[in-house]
Amino acid sequence: MIALTLATVAGCGGDDTTATAAISTASFCDDFMKQAPADRQSATVRIATEMGMQNPTSPEWLSTLEGRCSAAPDLKLGDFFNHFK
Repeated sequence: MIALTLATVAGCGGDDTTATAAISTASFCDDFMKQAPADRQSATVRIATEMGMQNPTSPEWLSTLEGRCSAAPDLKLGDFFNHFK
């Protein structure tokens, strides 16, 4: 009998949430914009939810954040969301 063990290696499939978990309210827009589009979406929903924003899964949050981050790469994500509180 042969036993085969499979392990997920970061970057080789599976659910690698390391990149999105590293993005937080203390992160700068520049770092946020370097993430893959799907990772930016996940991070946006997670942060909007953590900060108690209304309708945190709305795609409007991502598009507004990406637009603001393009104009202000040194903006912290927490400051962006606090503007809407």
